[in-house]
Amino acid sequence: MNLDDLVAVLDDPIPGLPAALLGMPHLVCILLDRDLCVLASNGDPRDSVRPVPARGRWLSDKYSTDHVHPILSELADSSRAISLPGRDGAHRLVGYFFVTARGILFLGELDDPARPSVLTDISRLNDNLLQLNRSYRKSRDELARANRRIIELSVTDPLTGLKNRRALVPIMRREKPRWLPATDWIAQ
Repeated sequence: MNLDDLVAVLDDPIPGLPAALLGMPHLVCILLDRDLCVLASNGDPRDSVRPVPARGRWLSDKYSTDHVHPILSELADSSRAISLPGRDGAHRLVGYFFVTARGILFLGELDDPARPSVLTDISRLNDNLLQLNRSYRKSRDELARANRRIIELSVTDPLTGLKNRRALVPIMRREKPRWLPATDWIAQ
């Protein structure tokens, strides 16, 4: 199965995960069912760069997954990197599990001390983005509170705290139709 097939299988890819990222030669992307059976991957069982089990085989055929099942039963925690030691002793995958509508997506890379970790960089950038989002929400909420306060001050007399003319005009316009019948009755 090639990369295009894998991307087509994913109905709901992880938000913000560019397809170009899946094409990186050292990045391993595996779609698994709940029992960790391989549904699709961007690797090849014969590949030395991205060695993954063939479609329909178990992830545990190539990697030790004993410690993964308890994590998945709790709910996949994508904020914590998982290490999958290779059965051959030569390979080790480090990555994250994500729960999708079609199954469990493992996004990882081969642990190679000579190459800087792309996932570490992605994780760091994701943390920075989360911090920026929190900061943005906080600023947005403060701005909304300040705007509500400005509106409140614009329709209130600062000395008495009562509504001023600016607040009274719309109220008078709403009430005017109710007054007219009474004034017509008085005029007759």
